[in-house]
Amino acid sequence: MKKKVIISVLIVIVAVALFYLVYFLVNKSIKNSETNSANIIEEDKKSQDLQYLIAMSPIEEYFPKEINEVQRESYISGEKVTYPIKNYKEFLIECLRLDWKKTSDDVEDTYYYIIDIYGDKNFYIKIYKKFFQDDGNVKGYAEVYDDNGNSQRFIVPVSLYNNIHYYTNENIDLYNSDLEVPAEDKCYNAQENILQGLSDEDKETVENNIRVVHSNLENLLKDKGLNDSTSQTWDIEMSDGEVSYEDLLGTKIVQYNGKLKQSYDIFVSTINMLQDSQGKEALQKTADLYNEAMNEHSVLKLYNTYKIIHDYDLFVINYPPFWNLYEGQQYPGVNTYFGSVEELN
Repeated sequence: MKKKVIISVLIVIVAVALFYLVYFLVNKSIKNSETNSANIIEEDKKSQDLQYLIAMSPIEEYFPKEINEVQRESYISGEKVTYPIKNYKEFLIECLRLDWKKTSDDVEDTYYYIIDIYGDKNFYIKIYKKFFQDDGNVKGYAEVYDDNGNSQRFIVPVSLYNNIHYYTNENIDLYNSDLEVPAEDKCYNAQENILQGLSDEDKETVENNIRVVHSNLENLLKDKGLNDSTSQTWDIEMSDGEVSYEDLLGTKIVQYNGKLKQSYDIFVSTINMLQDSQGKEALQKTADLYNEAMNEHSVLKLYNTYKIIHDYDLFVINYPPFWNLYEGQQYPGVNTYFGSVEELN
């Protein structure tokens, strides 16, 4: 009997010990997980902190401690053009996250950009016009220097160039409108007016043409190459015939008939087909705006042109709005209306 009691007691003791051991291990795992999560959150916070990134960067010694203004000087067009960088903290954070490797390589003194950083001392980043392949990645050269003549050259990822391009140009939100779509009866009435007097064949041509122009402008604006007024993309896309240019690595590219000019010509020929005087007049004003955008290299005027053509395409000429990019995928702006058609407002 005593033996059975002793065995029972031992079983209970072992069971309790196992319970507390499992409890201890689980609790420790949870605490470790919480600690790791806290560390990850802390590291993420640090990665968002400009002063922390400056302190950890190999270019820290050149940086001002207090930053008041950042601007970009562009030399792509051959002339100095200066732009302010509005979201400079975001821009500098993205740049400082990159891998900057010191180098003593000789580089020809030609460059795309100089980034001027003004604060309690001034600091400059010169982006050279020289890029190369390194293990499948495109890299380039940047030199940092201060007012005292101190400088250091670095090899940097092409992301630095892309960050400069993104943060120092106009960025377009294509579908930025919260207006309600116009009433169905108004759309059908406007459609009947603008297509009046046209044969079925001509109607189909007008419908197809306006969609082609709309699509081309959409893709050009999404690509962001036109966001910089000094970019060679303007010359390439406005070309009428063959145009050749070099990419960042110096590879010669040949392109025929730039999409921007081609779309403009299609748009003008489409307007000339219309017999409705009101619609024709409205779209001719749009063509004039389109032409101004090209002459001035103005992406904002081009965006305003796009909005008008978008509305005429989806809510007038090709109403009801549809645009299947591919099976099962609808065009994201199909229910976006910018209020550009006076007859519908």
